[in-house]
Amino acid sequence: MRRGDHSPSFDLVLHALVAVAFGHINSDRLSLDTNALLQQARISRLIVESQATRVLSIEGLQAIILIVFDDVSLVTILKECLLTSNS
Repeated sequence: MRRGDHSPSFDLVLHALVAVAFGHINSDRLSLDTNALLQQARISRLIVESQATRVLSIEGLQAIILIVFDDVSLVTILKECLLTSNS
């Protein structure tokens, strides 16, 4: 995709993908700076949260859904871990 060939709303989807993906990267295996990855994930998430509610578009909704599903899956994993550790 050439620069400028997409709508600003499409950037929200890309930021959502970055926020979700960077949270799951094992930085030790890739020799990456963990703090830099987490910082970029937080920045991208903040962009999605602030812009998607102001710019009403399909892309904004898709970006929010990606973030929400990631949050829900993390909560589910944490609950499962707590249940197995208490057993």
